[in-house]
Amino acid sequence: MIIVSTQCFPPELGGIEILMQSLCMELFNNGRALRVYADGGGPGALEFDRSQGFPIMRYSGIKPRRRRKKARDIQEYIRDNSVNVVLTDSWKSLEYLMTGTVPRVVCLAHGMEFPLKTGTFKARRIVNSLNKAGVIIANSAYTAGRIEKYTDADERIHVIHPGINPPAAVDPETRSRVAEIISGRSPVVISIARLEPRKGLERALKIMPALLQKFPRALYIIAGEGSLRRSLEHTARKLQLENHVLFCGRLEEPFKSCYLQSSDIFLLPGAGAGDDIEGFGMAYLEAAVVVYEVPGSLSLIMAHREI
Repeated sequence: MIIVSTQCFPPELGGIEILMQSLCMELFNNGRALRVYADGGGPGALEFDRSQGFPIMRYSGIKPRRRRKKARDIQEYIRDNSVNVVLTDSWKSLEYLMTGTVPRVVCLAHGMEFPLKTGTFKARRIVNSLNKAGVIIANSAYTAGRIEKYTDADERIHVIHPGINPPAAVDPETRSRVAEIISGRSPVVISIARLEPRKGLERALKIMPALLQKFPRALYIIAGEGSLRRSLEHTARKLQLENHVLFCGRLEEPFKSCYLQSSDIFLLPGAGAGDDIEGFGMAYLEAAVVVYEVPGSLSLIMAHREI
């Protein structure tokens, strides 16, 4: 039996949420028994959970209280059942767990949860949590470097890059609908991301007026949801870009693949906002797969230095 403890899980949006759900599905489809203990019980969660095939326990409310409640429930299950592996999405999901009787404890690491500068109390929390893990899986060498500040047990740290699902096949109706939306526009630039400061989309919007001077038929597609959406929409209006910027919200397949295939440039000028950094960046891989599968269909601009 595998216990998965995670703060990030669909139907909430985000790369870590997709990663955790995909990992659980792979384990389940390969015959592994598992139970998921996840934060979030908002709209759509019950229907989503029923569709997964494995049990999902949900926790909501004030963060410290729900984390302790989740840890207590996991402890009770471990006490009464044979559990081989505990897998957590971060050190925060491991903090309150007592895992001494579990043969293998695996902690994932994404980057932003390991601040470069922090107070003594939080540093101690991180160190104590990581000490419970037998294996720490970092999503990149950069993330592994940030972990080293909190542990000298380098042999426990392994770098495994996240995978992505192959792009969906695009049906003729979807392709026709997307073609109608972008008809006559060139170049078509697209960003797909959670709309938050570290994605650098504010900077991307501000280069549009200069781009339009040279390419008056340009279109910038911003796909995703997040805390920055209203601010980005305000910036677009302020810069009088209403006819050149399309906010299309969260894209489900096959629309996501179709928009990527129909665009000329994938733009995601990631810019760290303090410790809120991009430890890996799965969106870049998704765009790169389109470049590989449809040669010449898409160019990548990933760093703001290149703009």
